[in-house]
Amino acid sequence: METSAKSSDRLSSLWFGWTARDWAVVLTCGVVFGLIYRLWDDLYTVMLVKWGWNLAPTSLINWMWFMGGFIPAAITRKPGACLFGESLAALVEVTVGPYTIDVGDFGPEIYRTVYIAGQGYPVFNMVLYVGILEGLAPEYVLGWFGYRRWDWTAWVLAGAAGGLIEFCTGIWMTHYYVFESTWTFWGLLLTSLIGVGVIGGSVTWAVGRIVWRGKEERI
Repeated sequence: METSAKSSDRLSSLWFGWTARDWAVVLTCGVVFGLIYRLWDDLYTVMLVKWGWNLAPTSLINWMWFMGGFIPAAITRKPGACLFGESLAALVEVTVGPYTIDVGDFGPEIYRTVYIAGQGYPVFNMVLYVGILEGLAPEYVLGWFGYRRWDWTAWVLAGAAGGLIEFCTGIWMTHYYVFESTWTFWGLLLTSLIGVGVIGGSVTWAVGRIVWRGKEERI
């Protein structure tokens, strides 16, 4: 009972222990990576359309679309940093400018009007929903560790959760993944897990380690 109370107090102090510096890190990373996301969108299109790459290997670069949440979480080590940063980055990505892919234009409007039985309903841009989910899935894994573990394994697992949700949203939300074969389907799942989990998780772990090692040396 006492252990449970201590854990609850620690988590509470984490949630309410945000500093102005923490918010500055999250806001800065969200904006900067939102701009990078927009450029990454163009690179993704070039790889698919101009270079003729298959969807599966192309998904190895999907890790970059998670850095808006991963990096501020690694730097601040605060609950919610991943979700807040990734959501802000998605918002910036949408509002920077329009970009068109095969299944339609996903920007720059924050919301759109859809018509059902002649009645118009405003709905948020699909990219915003995807961004929230891509921040929430890794956040869940970090929370499962009680925000105590920030090692390589924890980040790879958090990244794998992000890769899985990215794969699922690509099927059921944006409908971006048009499968040419069974091999492409399973290849996409594998490269999404590797790209976001192994590559993205490793990059984030390295950044966090450098930042926190520097803090410890200053102390």
